[in-house]
Amino acid sequence: MTEMVKRSDLYGSETAMARGQIYSFLELAFGHPAEQGIEYFRQESTEKSLDETLSKVDRPAAFDKEMYNCFDRFFRNLRESSVQRIEGDYIKLFSSNYPIIPCPPYGSLFTVDETKRLEEMTAVKEAYRESGMTLSDKHEELPDHLGVELEFLQYLSFRESESLRDKEGEVAKFWRDKQAYFLARFAVPFVTQMALIAQKAEPDNIYSDLVGAIRLFIDHHSGEFTEITLDDNRSLEES
Repeated sequence: MTEMVKRSDLYGSETAMARGQIYSFLELAFGHPAEQGIEYFRQESTEKSLDETLSKVDRPAAFDKEMYNCFDRFFRNLRESSVQRIEGDYIKLFSSNYPIIPCPPYGSLFTVDETKRLEEMTAVKEAYRESGMTLSDKHEELPDHLGVELEFLQYLSFRESESLRDKEGEVAKFWRDKQAYFLARFAVPFVTQMALIAQKAEPDNIYSDLVGAIRLFIDHHSGEFTEITLDDNRSLEES
């Protein structure tokens, strides 16, 4: 067995699948709230299902306690708030036009100057294309929308899971390399700034807790690659 396959075994198919499922949940939770969707997220079974899936992700003890606190507050506030308050909080944070939108959900607004936004969105689309995911011409959101980026990370995790299930070590490494690049180049800088602004501008907003949870989960995902590098260096020193 090659060292690469051993490394892949550390992040098994079930772990990658669970990570993809969490990204799927985060994408759905981040969507504009409709009454039917709100009722789904209000159910205690939904929160329990998320907790069970988080427990399947590698090294759950490494999760920041604050991530669980963010999720707890998010679910509790959804259950205790009116539909009008929930929709109002979403609009206030992400899509209100007055006086300013604290957190417009587009990465290029947080990571580059206004003059470079088109270039940044093109780079995001290229990352999608190189991984085999393309956006339909009818797709309504820009490529750097947070929901689209969460969907892409879900896609990469599922592809990693498939390759590990099929014992394709080289392919698994390809998908992990794509994740490492996208997280470092786009997702981490984006959600880090977005979460900081959301907490400062709207600390009591229901969706500020969701953005905080997204940031902390993405931080954990990104940290997997740091730990692989440390493990590899340790192996070289011992050889």
